[in-house]
Amino acid sequence: GITMRDVLEHAYLQVRVAGKGSFRPNAVMLNPVDVTKLKSLKDSTGQYIMPLYLSNNGYDVNGIPIIENDQMTAGDFLIGDFTKFGWFNYRALTIQTYDQNEDDVLKDFLTVAGSLRAISRIKTPEKPAIVKGTFSTAITALQA
Repeated sequence: GITMRDVLEHAYLQVRVAGKGSFRPNAVMLNPVDVTKLKSLKDSTGQYIMPLYLSNNGYDVNGIPIIENDQMTAGDFLIGDFTKFGWFNYRALTIQTYDQNEDDVLKDFLTVAGSLRAISRIKTPEKPAIVKGTFSTAITALQA
């Protein structure tokens, strides 16, 4: 049957084909639950399937590092060429300190506040450099 690793391999291929050589996936983001599922895949005889390879920096698939991200929903995956992901500052980081909160002066405390205005984006022609999906949906699609 189709496994989570198959899904990641096809997503990798999808990014490569879409970029016609200009997109190179460089990270996979998964919830820790899904990383554990990948590590514990077994075949019909109970032997572990080795979908992940241990490297110096942790686990990877197809040479691409897997980043455990608690903000990812279990069952979802995100793979892509994150060099196409842009970050732009609208307003630089500002840090202010205050000693006027209740008894801060008496206790020698400072309140520190910081703010930053920024946007992240991917240019429209580079949207195929990032693939996000759900394992269950992708497995169903690959079985068709």
